[in-house]
Amino acid sequence: MTPAGYRARWRGLDHRAAPELREDGWWVVLVDENPAEDFEPLGPDGPWVRAVPVRDCDAVVHVRRVGTWRGVPCSVHDERSGELLVHYAGGSVPEAQALGFTRLARGVHARWVSRDEVRGQREESVPLSC
Repeated sequence: MTPAGYRARWRGLDHRAAPELREDGWWVVLVDENPAEDFEPLGPDGPWVRAVPVRDCDAVVHVRRVGTWRGVPCSVHDERSGELLVHYAGGSVPEAQALGFTRLARGVHARWVSRDEVRGQREESVPLSC
């Protein structure tokens, strides 16, 4: 499954992307793990990047993984051997605390859980409107 973050479709290909606001409007820095035409390497082995105006992209979206853990909604933010880092998305601080989530910031509660316990994982995609 695709990691969470921004994606942009440019010239018919999908790339990881990082939006940035410049004096002349919204741009995205496209990122590719392999050499690509008109992309510059960040290091000897990549990744390769290219900045383009958002208006030149077919689409720019934010993608995230969501699912449920023990019946409550969550979003997936990281993974390691057999576990997923999930953020509670249920909207109830007492419920998050009762389920053993750690408060990271106001309204943000996270914990590592067994990968097998996260049900109904799917990607949500939200278009970037600039």
